[in-house]
Amino acid sequence: MDDGQIWVGDLTEDIPVRPDWLATAREAPIETEIPIIDPHHHLWEGRASGTYMIDEMLADAAGNHVVATVHVECAAHYDLDAPDWMKPVGETRAIMKARADAIRATGAESKIAAAIVGFVDLARGSAVAEVIEAHLAAAGRRFVGIRHNTVWHSNRRLFRTGRPPKPRIQPDLFEQPGFLEAFALLPRYGLIFDAWLYHTQLDDVERLAARFPDQIIVVDHLGSPVCVGAPDAASDAFRQWRASLARLAHHANVRMKIGGFGMRVAGGGWEQRATAPDSKDLATAFQPWVSACVDALGPSRCMFESNFPVDKGSFGYTQLWNAYKRASAGYTPSERAALFHGTAARTYGLEISGLAV
Repeated sequence: MDDGQIWVGDLTEDIPVRPDWLATAREAPIETEIPIIDPHHHLWEGRASGTYMIDEMLADAAGNHVVATVHVECAAHYDLDAPDWMKPVGETRAIMKARADAIRATGAESKIAAAIVGFVDLARGSAVAEVIEAHLAAAGRRFVGIRHNTVWHSNRRLFRTGRPPKPRIQPDLFEQPGFLEAFALLPRYGLIFDAWLYHTQLDDVERLAARFPDQIIVVDHLGSPVCVGAPDAASDAFRQWRASLARLAHHANVRMKIGGFGMRVAGGGWEQRATAPDSKDLATAFQPWVSACVDALGPSRCMFESNFPVDKGSFGYTQLWNAYKRASAGYTPSERAALFHGTAARTYGLEISGLAV
């Protein structure tokens, strides 16, 4: 791919958060007896969208029975004085410092960022061992996985904005010798791989899962179905996505995060409404996607996520988790337990006192 053909914003930009608009859909959390592990959110400072750190996350989660969360890399807090390949370790150090500050302030263990998924440029091959070990030195057992941004699409409007340093985005990254060499190191360190890509790339995940059957691969945001202009279950994107999902289901090492509905690429258009959506609106829209995931993979391989604060431009935290509860109402208690906390706990090695997983 030509280097001049990358890093276009447009459909990949986050939707601005408007607190007054979100307040038009106030509702209380429902079924608060269900423990929640939020396996995908971000903590950052100094962005155009503002600061979203532990205090902001706790404010959003207030009233919901959130027992633990997983911070996923977001190109924040980089160590700009380090060599390019080591810069992302600064994010892990910053999250650990934020946790330590929160513990000192409250005198209690923080449930936010109980686990951390960081960034390592896996295209660098076996040389990434140095970076992985630096992440582990910074966070110890809390560093549980690596996410490498691999979103690629032939439509220039769908390229994600780069990070410093920018990983090279190409359509065949999972086939590159350097990437495969680095990927083979993950089991040695007991790390999960979070895959962030579009639904048009899910067959790449299927081939990767077949090549490394003992490596757990978590697909973020349903595989980011490109549904701009047609977000419903009748769309071509939904049919293509569901066909890829059926192929992924053959690989027991694949997990799916159900979420990311609030991103522009998902096509919900919630932010264009006069008032914010409530949980009933959201549940109706989510239902076909939830059902397809659970039917294909089973609840023990699926987990609900918030993707906050990215999705906060489209709906509130409580409305989101209430919607998941409504959309999953037809499942058994054990199936719902897997979706809300069990799969996340097993996948990311989280041990929560009193929580059966």
